[in-house]
Amino acid sequence: MKRFWLLGIFIIFILDIVVFCLVAPRTIDLDKQNNLSAAEILYKTAVNSKPDKEVVSPEDVRAVFVDLNGDGVDEVVGYIKSELYTGIAGTTLFILQRGGYNFDYRNICRYSNFYPDKNLVILRSKENGFRDIQLWSLFIQNDGLFEDRKFILKYNGNVYKNETQIQQNLKKYLG
Repeated sequence: MKRFWLLGIFIIFILDIVVFCLVAPRTIDLDKQNNLSAAEILYKTAVNSKPDKEVVSPEDVRAVFVDLNGDGVDEVVGYIKSELYTGIAGTTLFILQRGGYNFDYRNICRYSNFYPDKNLVILRSKENGFRDIQLWSLFIQNDGLFEDRKFILKYNGNVYKNETQIQQNLKKYLG
């Protein structure tokens, strides 16, 4: 009887380790972990007008595959190194989800203040079935100096949003 009890505790311990490894935070360096297939998908989806294609080439795109909602289908997470998508406060982060009738990719995030010199972290926490994403953004302070801040993007059921940024913008405009 004692052996079964010990075996049960051992099995629970092993399952805890497996579950922890499956949902542990994942750090992503888009420059070092660039996946050419993911980058091509992002290029074809995001850079879709002729004038944009004259300025942006597929080599300007950095992207990876990540399953953010645990459905077994990877989303594409990445950014484009180009003056069309990069400003003084950072570049545009894209997240594309595969689905729909033709299994086409749709844009579920276009966050324009992403600072790619710092890593993305796919967190354990979830919102509406999708894992939260920690990233860095550059902001200009009142004295004109830059400050980098950590933000969390959360999925609202349709797209990823930065609730902190939305609240700050409301305070700024509403007083």
